[in-house]
Amino acid sequence: MRDKIVVGLNDSPSSKLALKWAAQEAKSTDAVLRAVHVFSGELEDTYRQAITAVFEAVSPRPNWVLEFLGGYAGEVLVRQSKDAQLWWSAP
Repeated sequence: MRDKIVVGLNDSPSSKLALKWAAQEAKSTDAVLRAVHVFSGELEDTYRQAITAVFEAVSPRPNWVLEFLGGYAGEVLVRQSKDAQLWWSAP
């Protein structure tokens, strides 16, 4: 099984930098990248599209995944990164 890198993703500058770093690391190590955007309440289509554009900007490989999950960010990211080789969430 390949290594997995999990990164929390939103539209902040620090999150974009974290995604960029994670993408470079995943490419150099042939790891699978999972970007996770956690939301509470409803997620509007325009915001979903904006987050998707951030993910697409790193030229994702076919096996990379962007997920939108509801809940509390800390809890969701810890759960999602359980089996990850690396994980990062921007402040």
